Amino acid sequence: ECYLKAAEEGHQSALRSLGWTYQHKLKDPAKAERFYRQAIEKGDFKAWGYLAELYRDEHKDFVKAEEFYLMADEKGDKEALHLLGWTYQHKLKDPAKAERFYRQAIEKGDSKAWGYLANLYRDEHKDFVKAEEFYLMAIELGHQSALLDLGRMCQHRMKEFAKAETYFLQAVEKSELSAYKHLGYLYRDEYKDYEKAKHYFLKYKEIEKGLGAKMLGELYYTHLDNLEIAENYYKEAMEADDFESFNTLAWMYFVQKKSLPEAIHLASQAVEVLNDEHTFHTLACVLLWNNDIEGSLSFFEKFNTNENFLSNEDDWAIYLLLLLAKSQYTYLYTYFTSEKAEELHLKDRFKPIWYALMHYMREQYPTEYLRMPPELKETVQEIIAKVEQMRVDYA
Repeated sequence: ECYLKAAEEGHQSALRSLGWTYQHKLKDPAKAERFYRQAIEKGDFKAWGYLAELYRDEHKDFVKAEEFYLMADEKGDKEALHLLGWTYQHKLKDPAKAERFYRQAIEKGDSKAWGYLANLYRDEHKDFVKAEEFYLMAIELGHQSALLDLGRMCQHRMKEFAKAETYFLQAVEKSELSAYKHLGYLYRDEYKDYEKAKHYFLKYKEIEKGLGAKMLGELYYTHLDNLEIAENYYKEAMEADDFESFNTLAWMYFVQKKSLPEAIHLASQAVEVLNDEHTFHTLACVLLWNNDIEGSLSFFEKFNTNENFLSNEDDWAIYLLLLLAKSQYTYLYTYFTSEKAEELHLKDRFKPIWYALMHYMREQYPTEYLRMPPELKETVQEIIAKVEQMRVDYA
């Protein structure tokens, strides 16, 4: 209603903003397109770029997307060419064409495109010398956030930690205060200097209370082994509506086997807001701890064929072992022998857990249990011992 009122009063960009709202918030591409086209008719030529993004991301029509980006460029949208380059790099996997459009954008005075060109050389060509050169050009032209990309490249790709620190500190001087976060990670992960890490995380908390408090919670929980202080920081993050901290604290309670009702409450809130496989996993584990088998399995079924989450095999294994501890043998057998599990090669990926299950079901499947390779025997015995301990811990 407010956007339409603004448009009536001559603010054409309001129609573009309304289109963006329909595309990204209301998930209605048809209405989004309608408002983008209305914006264009009213002379808001930047809306061509938004229409291009709609065709790129919603319709996967890259021919139309390119046509609209070029129209946006023709109408004077300085960012259109680097966005077209990004499309070629990330969607069409054509680095050569991506570079061509990035360089065209630079020729037309789009200084931001230097950062995109740097990313291309960093990620596609692994040419960190050239990438650094291009990042420095972007910085020279006023894009100080490129200092963060340059610092991260020095830290994670080049393993030049002193150089990374220099760039992060320069970013702070240029008022890119999120660099405090990266300095904290640098000292925590590379130098193992937890006091310095704490110093920078505290600095970052002054800017971003929720995320800063969560990072401090992680530092105290994972590295300083002080659960009480970690819990306090997670609660502080929760007060600032950092919902990942709801999930993290619920998981901490699960691992520590304390505050079951609070763990259920926090995990449920995290699911309600974040609604992703990580929160499903946490709530599924906590509900099993509470002996709510049906409720737990309903959340397990939301992530139990998710290949991205499956890459985190440790978390996946914890849930499978907890199912064993809760004597859900028939369910696990059905799951391991399902068509989807075969596609994911779950028996091979979790072979020791499969044979631990066969240990508990050896009366039904004696032949399968006897097929266990001798070299797995010790590992399987360790898993069985862990399951029996979990049976006590999460009774």
